[in-house]
Amino acid sequence: MLISQKHSLQRFYPAGLTIRANYSIIVRIRVHIYMEKKLTLKLDGAVIAQAKHYASRHENSLSGLVEAFFQQLTACPAAKTRQPHSPLVRELSGVISVQDIKNRKKDYTAYLTNKYA
Repeated sequence: MLISQKHSLQRFYPAGLTIRANYSIIVRIRVHIYMEKKLTLKLDGAVIAQAKHYASRHENSLSGLVEAFFQQLTACPAAKTRQPHSPLVRELSGVISVQDIKNRKKDYTAYLTNKYA
């Protein structure tokens, strides 16, 4: 939505000099139209109290937190669905230990030293 206002400016300066100007101010406003619906949830009282405390610390409402959660949850459904690993990946999983990965630079240096020594 655009709002436009026309203004006139007139300034008087010494020695009879007058400056007149016309200018327009254009303001762009975004209007979001949505319908609010009511939702009833059954939750543990302690969870509700903790959520209200969290919301007040972050200057938000409990409804705002729930709405943000649902928006994040449904934002990208394709990224949430994981495809199962192929049989080769499942077979190779765990072959290399984490310690082997951490020592790879030292092991490669030792390999090159033995190869070219």
